[in-house]
Amino acid sequence: MGGPPWLTALLAVVMLLVAIYCALRLALGPILHRRVEHDIDLLHVGMGVTMAGMLNPRLNPWSGAGWDTTWEIIFAVATAYFLTRAVTSMVRPNIANGHYLPHAVHSGAMIYMFVALSAMTPTSARAGMNMNEMGSASATTTPAPTLALALGLFMVGYSVLLINHTRPPTTTLLHEPAPLVSASASTITTPITATNPNPSLFPEAKQLSSRQQPLLAPQATTIYKIAMSLTMAYMLVTML
Repeated sequence: MGGPPWLTALLAVVMLLVAIYCALRLALGPILHRRVEHDIDLLHVGMGVTMAGMLNPRLNPWSGAGWDTTWEIIFAVATAYFLTRAVTSMVRPNIANGHYLPHAVHSGAMIYMFVALSAMTPTSARAGMNMNEMGSASATTTPAPTLALALGLFMVGYSVLLINHTRPPTTTLLHEPAPLVSASASTITTPITATNPNPSLFPEAKQLSSRQQPLLAPQATTIYKIAMSLTMAYMLVTML
């Protein structure tokens, strides 16, 4: 099974743009004093590059058996890391966010696609061929097609969940913080902000200002995660 070549080429370019965007997030976050999820953004840089290379090897100069093995090891480590974070968030929810499990599944899906493509098409035959052409040239069936279908359905479900939790950009403007006024009418307490903490009154103010900075471009982050999940679902389905 294969999709239209123009769609494969378009998705390859989109994944490459996602990788560039995530790299820019890592670079601009500290400069703009915004929080970024370094582990997740770093994972998506690698995923964007490798998915673009799978869809169109001409976009990936690091193609070949040696590089495939390297990426498999990288995504295996990422799978173990995000599974550990997911378990940690369930046991001690105060030290981790509970959204790491989908990223563990994404990393595992990357390993599956590398292994499946290697089994379906020899490395020498994959040079210069996009994903659809690999499937057409392959004489073998997709290994573990049920797993590919299950992973594809997970990606679609995760995308729907992200869309369902997307908030309008104006939602955060509905609640403006009120000025902090002391009990005495003659004095007004200076608000505690990231630029004006008062350690004597709030010892944790400095820590909170660095740990809980606003997330950099949350709406754009959600959009690229949806695009990446749907693209991965498309890739998994085309392998069946």
